[in-house]
Amino acid sequence: MTPGALLLLVATAPVHAVEGPLEWAELFDARLLDVAVNDGETAAFNLQSLLNRLEPSDPLYGQVAYWLAHTYISLDQRQLAHEALDIAMESTTARSAALALHKQLESIDRQVTSLPLASPLDQDFGPFVHSWLFGDRGWLEQGTPQGEDDPALRWACIVQDRQDDQISATFAPDAGRLRGIRLQLKAEHFPAHLRVLLVDERGREFATDPLTVPTDAWLQLELERSSFHSTDPTLPGEKPTARIAAMHIHDVTTYLSSDRGPRVVWLDDLEIW
Repeated sequence: MTPGALLLLVATAPVHAVEGPLEWAELFDARLLDVAVNDGETAAFNLQSLLNRLEPSDPLYGQVAYWLAHTYISLDQRQLAHEALDIAMESTTARSAALALHKQLESIDRQVTSLPLASPLDQDFGPFVHSWLFGDRGWLEQGTPQGEDDPALRWACIVQDRQDDQISATFAPDAGRLRGIRLQLKAEHFPAHLRVLLVDERGREFATDPLTVPTDAWLQLELERSSFHSTDPTLPGEKPTARIAAMHIHDVTTYLSSDRGPRVVWLDDLEIW
């Protein structure tokens, strides 16, 4: 049978022929073949049709929603991708992968498209997302620091042994040249130990020395791009290019302190120029 005939057979297979888990898996595999060799719109139609035919209790329900979200992202249909991911994140079989993809989509949605940037961080997250590489160790939300009136961005996590955490911001290739960063930081419960990292257009990573964020005052952070050093020991003295792909704030408290338990870092008045 030729590949074209096989695809025609898959596309015209009667729904009533699918009766049990093995048959659903076979149909799902066929739809993935369709994703691989056909256009995105056809793939989205087929996956959406399959999702509509599945019960939410079916183990494949979340997996189909996850791949549907992937397809919508490739078509730049972000709202539909978010809706499919909401379904996938409710599924025990797809939650972990869907959460990672959701955070990657958030990163695209909040990408820095033009410099300079000023974000007070009192009404939204600015360009920041919780890094998908760190799972659900931490999260971002709006709030107001205890004893203060002005809202800020709240980064919460639970510090555990050998469990670091990270928030990130990404930059569009044509966002402009980065010269420096200003940010206010304050910890709650116990001090935070953080590194700020830049990834330049060549994919090279540069970092600051660890900094300590106190609980009793705001740390006024100001960093020039030239103050970052390479994390690659084979590149001593190298500095990041002016075009930056990503910025990370890496929580390394677990490695530099004996403090453990719930901890908050407040972020306010971000400027990138």
